[in-house]
Amino acid sequence: MKIYKLMISTALACPLMLSALVFDSFSSGDLHLSLTGMTATSVSHDSPVGTARSVNINSRLAAAGTVITSDVSSAAGSLSFFADGERAFPDRPLQLSVGYYDIPPGVVLHDISSYDTFLFDFSSVTGEGYLIIEIGSPSTSRTDLIRTPIIEAGWVAVPFESIYSEPGRGPASVNILHLTFEAATPTFGFTLDEITLVPVPEPASYALAAGAASLACLALRRRRGTP
Repeated sequence: MKIYKLMISTALACPLMLSALVFDSFSSGDLHLSLTGMTATSVSHDSPVGTARSVNINSRLAAAGTVITSDVSSAAGSLSFFADGERAFPDRPLQLSVGYYDIPPGVVLHDISSYDTFLFDFSSVTGEGYLIIEIGSPSTSRTDLIRTPIIEAGWVAVPFESIYSEPGRGPASVNILHLTFEAATPTFGFTLDEITLVPVPEPASYALAAGAASLACLALRRRRGTP
């Protein structure tokens, strides 16, 4: 399934995807989190913005009887999350937090400004939720955060314009990259296979992509017998 979707994505986005960078394929750092067991963990993990990855489910946000689990499986190459139940606070949704940083954090600043979009490859989605991306210390209580909907399996694109950066931070000076997956329905879950960074396209890439699209349309018209 991952290979099939990658072929489709490459065909649609080529040549822009040719220099894409895999941010996280979840091929290391196995874990299992639940409200009745471990709720947070940090492991060594190399990414374009650091050497560690943390995963956390906030048990204080869950009402009694709520079920929340999260797994990283290196065998499957995926991050999964499932929440079913009620929130403890009306204005605080059930959520999964994933952070990427160095140890100690903030000493080294990373530059990803040659890219302009994150792509998230969801192989399954149950219910509905949102994705928030922040550079710097996370604060999901802010009112100006941009929430990207997660409503079905497939690629979800988040342009850098939708990322909140704390003062003094940005794509050219990343100390911490923080992802928050929020539940928008009482039942929400997903399996995420890969996170990819898409580079800023060069003008020549636009021209080549336009030419490829024109050739594809011409071939389709010929096959249909239309002038």
